Amino acid sequence: MSRIIILDSSFVIRYPKLMGLKVDDILFVITLDVLSELNSTERYISSKRSEIIDQAISEGSLQLVNTSLSKIQKFESQIPRAKLSTSDVSLIALALFYKDRGDDPEIATYDKVIVDMCIRFGIKLIKDDEIQLLLELGRIEEKHTGLNQKINEFETRENGNLWKQLLFGIFSAFIGGIISTNLNAIVKDLHIYGSIIGFLIIAFGLFYWRERERISYGVFEFSIGFLAIIIVLLPVNFEINQYTNIDTDIKIIGGLYIMVRGLDNLVKGLQGFKLGVYLSRRWKIGV
Repeated sequence: MSRIIILDSSFVIRYPKLMGLKVDDILFVITLDVLSELNSTERYISSKRSEIIDQAISEGSLQLVNTSLSKIQKFESQIPRAKLSTSDVSLIALALFYKDRGDDPEIATYDKVIVDMCIRFGIKLIKDDEIQLLLELGRIEEKHTGLNQKINEFETRENGNLWKQLLFGIFSAFIGGIISTNLNAIVKDLHIYGSIIGFLIIAFGLFYWRERERISYGVFEFSIGFLAIIIVLLPVNFEINQYTNIDTDIKIIGGLYIMVRGLDNLVKGLQGFKLGVYLSRRWKIGV
């Protein structure tokens, strides 16, 4: 009987090499709902990851299961839905289906809610050190060489894409600061209506940027908030007592709010990256 390991999205993100792992008597499984969840993360990364998953499925190193089938769906009624997403329910229902037919499935997840449900239903959990051991000892068949090469390239591009967005956000904030200090010179010939139209265009542009590249936008937003506070507190002979007035306090609070919003966008953008999984698992950020 094969050992069945059902993968949550967090493990697929953190250990993409699992997609190319071929170990005798071990079956790696992913549900259709988990695949949909992975495809909802950062566009470029999710599309490349989806290509790898498709190839892994076609080459037999990963099995995709549709949990909407009636033989599996009947187990969903046993699962309390509170705090569980659709993909969470699909993982547990599939594990219960395997248990019912006599298998002993294991779920790979960092999600505490899923962990609690597994304990409740007597479903085994696989830990990081076991996964790492499988990656070290697993036998990669020759036909999987191309897939693993693609996975290595994906990990390199993932890291490169992350650094590119971080640096672009910082650079954009620097340019934004320069524009802000020269705003009067820039808009002096636009008059009121031209300025209003210009700011509307900027607002829509920033919104589009946030939706497309949330990481770089989050870094930009955090940096702008940080710069705003620096500008308020910039005098050479700084004494904090000089700034205990409502006008300055509101400016500082506004800068702090922008920084928090920037961090929120940054964390949301990181959900499809290994760093996002680490923040969620280690610090409960972005859970």
